[in-house]
Amino acid sequence: MRVKGSGRSVSETVGIPQAERRQEIKEILWQANQLSLLIQTCLHWTVVLLLVETDRSVCKGSVVEYIIKRGVMDHQEDTESTRQKILRIAAEEIHLHGFQACNLSAIIQKASLSKGALYHHFSNKQALGYAVLDEVFAPKMLDMWQPVFGSDDPLPSMISVFREALSWADDESIAVGCPINNLAQEMSPVDEGFRLRINAVMTQWQTGIEQALKRGQTLGCVHRNIDAQRTAVFLIASIEGVCGLAKNAQDMDVFSTGVHGLIDYVEHLSGEADDK
Repeated sequence: MRVKGSGRSVSETVGIPQAERRQEIKEILWQANQLSLLIQTCLHWTVVLLLVETDRSVCKGSVVEYIIKRGVMDHQEDTESTRQKILRIAAEEIHLHGFQACNLSAIIQKASLSKGALYHHFSNKQALGYAVLDEVFAPKMLDMWQPVFGSDDPLPSMISVFREALSWADDESIAVGCPINNLAQEMSPVDEGFRLRINAVMTQWQTGIEQALKRGQTLGCVHRNIDAQRTAVFLIASIEGVCGLAKNAQDMDVFSTGVHGLIDYVEHLSGEADDK
């Protein structure tokens, strides 16, 4: 609405910036949505109570069970969908800009949510960062290595992981680097919560490789003279080192050269070397 003769909107006239006004509107809409969900839940339970009051035997019926389950499930699905959306967008922002430079306002805008919706799920920026690490970055990395963790012949599985990384790597992914390594460099010195979480992920990664190598040694497909623990630590350090070098150089060739070097190293861990 424009103030007559001024060419300005009412919100501008009273000193409210348009961006702030839009955020207020989003907040009101989110609150209205939450109120709507609450009303729906209340209606579900009202119907249940009326049915039970009319005929108490109906409380065992499928109609009541359906009403209760449907009401609860609808609310849970909506809430979880919103939470996952926030996590996905926050992960993208943190990977691109780093945690400290990550802007909550940008996440809210990209998710088309209100500030209240974000804080309904995450009490602060730190809590959101922890959740992104625990529920997005860590599972994605560990899932990639599951074929190695579960293998009795881990060396071909490792090589497959490396070749897969080469297949999807591009200039954009090289430019942003490994998200967990990024957080380790940025946040471990300044935030104990991040440091402990990252250390737990790295320990799980190391242990998975180490145990797979030991199984391979037992079955004769991994060189019996290697130290499995040292080799696992060396492999992880080399992988993260390659990612860091390529990120700094902004060069896909650096990444490719480093990964092929890792493949050469893993091939020399074969139990066949025992016979040479």
